[in-house]
Amino acid sequence: MMDFNAYPLVDMPFMNEEHAEFIALVNAVEQDLRDGKSALVSLSSLIEHVYAHFAHEEKAMLAASFPPYPVHKSEHERVLNLLDDQLAAYRQNLDADALLAFITADLPDWFEQHLGTMDRVTARYLSAGVATPCHG
Repeated sequence: MMDFNAYPLVDMPFMNEEHAEFIALVNAVEQDLRDGKSALVSLSSLIEHVYAHFAHEEKAMLAASFPPYPVHKSEHERVLNLLDDQLAAYRQNLDADALLAFITADLPDWFEQHLGTMDRVTARYLSAGVATPCHG
């Protein structure tokens, strides 16, 4: 299970709050899979949250004229495609082991890397006060 306290905070409170929700939703998918339950609902909820979170970040980046916006947005799109592919594969074959591997290894590894690089830099830039309309 992912532990929110194991990850560094970034300089934007809305991002930290949404990251905490992300971790809780990842953990819900993992718990469903470990309990032998279908993870369709929990995985769909996770993906819905990620779409909303990325849209929130992107709105803030655009409002601040964040120079590396295209790179950050491109990474968001890559991960959304990956999540959509995971959902489609799970719907098709209900392979709990494959989804569990993704949820417990691949996704946390990506999150740690993304948080420590793109989100850290983005939050620092946004916290300089350039994008205050999007902080909530």
